[in-house]
Amino acid sequence: MRKEIVCYIETNEEGEEVSVQRVTNDPTFVLLKVGTTRLVLNKEQLLDAIGACDFYGTAFDNEKKQKENNAKLQASRALVRKVEDTPAPVKKSSKVKGLTKEEEGTIILDQEIRTAPTESELALKKLMEDL
Repeated sequence: MRKEIVCYIETNEEGEEVSVQRVTNDPTFVLLKVGTTRLVLNKEQLLDAIGACDFYGTAFDNEKKQKENNAKLQASRALVRKVEDTPAPVKKSSKVKGLTKEEEGTIILDQEIRTAPTESELALKKLMEDL
């Protein structure tokens, strides 16, 4: 009595059937059937090829994500630099006690001096460091 196992593999083609089975004469090879096409493949090399496709596919996907994130990171760094280089807002006060009649229409500008970044700027900077 002959014993054999046949494994079927899902494909993206509707109505196509792919099967894999061991070659009886040489267990280092497998028989791959795709429709009416038959291929005999070295199973170790096939497994290595599948592993390489998986490994490098993941590496290429990570590289693509990193390039996309680098563009976002550069844009956010430019935004942080722009926020840091922007001068502080100027307060306008039109009414001050003790002004004479001539000084009544005068606008006095008091510039707010910042000694450190604001909380929102620090939070943005911390968020961008993680990218």
